[in-house]
Amino acid sequence: MVRNLHHTRDTGYLRWTWRLEADGVPVADGEWDVSVVVPGAQDRADWPDSLAKAVDTAGRGEHWLTVSAELAADEPWADVGHTVTWTQIGPVADSTSQTVQPDASPRRGDGGRLPVPRRDGDTITLGAARFDAITGTLVRLGELPVYGPRADVWRAPIDNDRVSPLGAAWQQAGLDRLRHKVLQVETDDDGITVRTRMSPAGSDLGLLADYHWSAQDGNCLVLTVDTAPLGPWPVPLPRLGVAMTVPGEFDRVTWFGLGPGEAYRDSDSAVRVGRYESTVEAMQTPYVRPQENGNRRHLRWARLTRSRLGGDGTEGTDGSGGTRGTGGTPSRPAGYGTCGIEITGSPWFDLTVKPWSTQTVQSADHTVGPEPDGLVHLDIDLEHRGLGSGSCGPSVQPRHHLAAVAARFTLRIRPVEAEADDGVG
Repeated sequence: MVRNLHHTRDTGYLRWTWRLEADGVPVADGEWDVSVVVPGAQDRADWPDSLAKAVDTAGRGEHWLTVSAELAADEPWADVGHTVTWTQIGPVADSTSQTVQPDASPRRGDGGRLPVPRRDGDTITLGAARFDAITGTLVRLGELPVYGPRADVWRAPIDNDRVSPLGAAWQQAGLDRLRHKVLQVETDDDGITVRTRMSPAGSDLGLLADYHWSAQDGNCLVLTVDTAPLGPWPVPLPRLGVAMTVPGEFDRVTWFGLGPGEAYRDSDSAVRVGRYESTVEAMQTPYVRPQENGNRRHLRWARLTRSRLGGDGTEGTDGSGGTRGTGGTPSRPAGYGTCGIEITGSPWFDLTVKPWSTQTVQSADHTVGPEPDGLVHLDIDLEHRGLGSGSCGPSVQPRHHLAAVAARFTLRIRPVEAEADDGVG
């Protein structure tokens, strides 16, 4: 159904197009012959035969249909091809996904054998990963040095948080200064279990976080995080997820999920499901006062690499550092045998990628303040509290609060090797 919300103009000045994608990869596209709709009216638009055929033959994957209305000719205010409106429909037909729904249970390879943890002094090895035997922290994936993932609930306050009583309550509760205490590191044939407690110093407020690591075939790790509050919490959470770091040269991100811009649970009308690529720098939203920003929402998977080469051997961008991912091979960075890291959700996760830490953002007064520290900081979240509009209007709606309750989420993490292409391997 097409509804014309214009007051005085019909839809005759628009050209309608459709594009079908499977797992973020274009499958087919074409024009859509839509009858002219007068102002304030609506009319039915039947699917083109070419679209119906494309849906029937698209194969397996998560299918999304994007319908756009573009200018059919130049206007005084925009050039031909300018998108006036768009919508997405999906998953389309009997769409199923092979690549974005990981099996959280380890899969047995040849002979039914799974990688099992091996202790060697102060190191635990599990498949392609190495962990600190004392803290249970992942320190290396393949040949890539990493730190984390480690549970986190804090975000750099946004303007709306600063004018809200909740912002002060968060800091009074100590959410910005949580300490992590390792309670136990266990290994068995199923993997590694790390039990921790998070709490601010001098407070009874606490959060238990258990990390269950196992290995799949090849170099893939499966991480399941269980969190549970200790007693009732006086405040909702700013966010709930894990934080980790990788070397700063891994500065290009490819993902399948909502994009290309930032999105939060109460601010996602301007993004659409697709496959995108960007630099870490281009993923930052330059608010005058540094604050939480740049979240990419509902990612099925994401990949960080040092660089991505286009089909002509050059690095392609759209001028701002971001592009749609269209293929190519990540180059092997000097000093590392691993070309990057890939994270897959179950079914999805939110992702923020920054060249500085949350603490650095929080302490900066202006966009010229934060200085990259040589690392890439990843916030991989189950969920965020909404943004609201507290600096100029109502606060967050109740349905966008994030309560401190028991939660579980699963991620699949693997190193990216030189032969990896664009997409989930």
